[in-house]
Amino acid sequence: MPKNIDANDLPWDPADRKPILDYNPNQREEIRRLYCQRGPCQPSDYLDQFGQQAGSDAFLSSGFDSWGKKKRLAIYVGEIDNLFAEPNVSLKQIRGQGYDGASNMRGEFNGLKALILKDNSSAYYIHCFAHQLQLVVATIAKHHEGVGNFFDMLGVVINVVCASCKRKDMIRESYKDRIQKEIGKGEIETGTGLHQELSLIRAGDTRWGSHHKTMLGLISLFPEVVQVLEYVKKDGDNPLSRRQASGILSYFNTFDFVLYLHLMLRILGLTNALSQSLQRKDQNVVEAVSLVHGTKRSLLKFREKGFDEILKHAYSFCEQHTLESLDMDELYIISRNRKTNFTNRHYFKVDIFTTVMDR
Repeated sequence: MPKNIDANDLPWDPADRKPILDYNPNQREEIRRLYCQRGPCQPSDYLDQFGQQAGSDAFLSSGFDSWGKKKRLAIYVGEIDNLFAEPNVSLKQIRGQGYDGASNMRGEFNGLKALILKDNSSAYYIHCFAHQLQLVVATIAKHHEGVGNFFDMLGVVINVVCASCKRKDMIRESYKDRIQKEIGKGEIETGTGLHQELSLIRAGDTRWGSHHKTMLGLISLFPEVVQVLEYVKKDGDNPLSRRQASGILSYFNTFDFVLYLHLMLRILGLTNALSQSLQRKDQNVVEAVSLVHGTKRSLLKFREKGFDEILKHAYSFCEQHTLESLDMDELYIISRNRKTNFTNRHYFKVDIFTTVMDR
């Protein structure tokens, strides 16, 4: 039997904490609760080397939680003003401000943008171009009904699979066991930095690259995700979660899902590389323009010759995970097994691939 856990024995510093998986499985939930009850990793009575309360008012945990409050944002503006004062530059000299589209940043009334504009009306706001790039690609693509359904279903997958710590632990443990078995059989390479612990993240329009990372995670953890969905379908907490799991599993077994997954991964992979480059602090205008033109050429080339590449990846994914694949020369079948007068290749290449690329 594992010994009882005393909250006072748990280290405050995250660097000193043991990974949760190193504890006995019967103690993990208790330890999580103890850390949640304890609150922030830094004790409230922590003093710095000068005997003062550590941290600045604008950067305490309550500060980040209260960014919607004018007082908190005003403090943050004051911190920015102090930052500019070091090189003898005034906030009044700012001629532009740019960040992502989160409401606490660009809000018309209480956002950081509005507070800075009150002090300096010449500090024109520009939505970060690197951030806008992903928003434009994801939003335009979602105007295609199939892509919109795909991203909606992706959100449901995250909601169901990551709804509890138990399900997350199931994914981690199953992934760890699978990697160990594949290494033992010599099926995958080993080395520094390879096969790190993975997780599924929720895709959000205000987080750079999140859609791309979510799809990468789903491909890498697909067997584990299916395993958790099978568990929820059979032993879910409520009828809704069981129906959702059943619906997702049915969707996973369609070739449409596999094609959308690899198509959007490829498109967002190209634009994400540009977005990451535009975020570099040392990036200059000439390089940025060159990168934009290069990405445009890559997308045009992919439109002309990329369908067969995507089809190859889709077939490989179906074979690897024993999913049903389609013969591209057969007639496309819509709901209730009704055949059309055009082939699968025409449907997937013209109605999906080319239509999405042309948006």
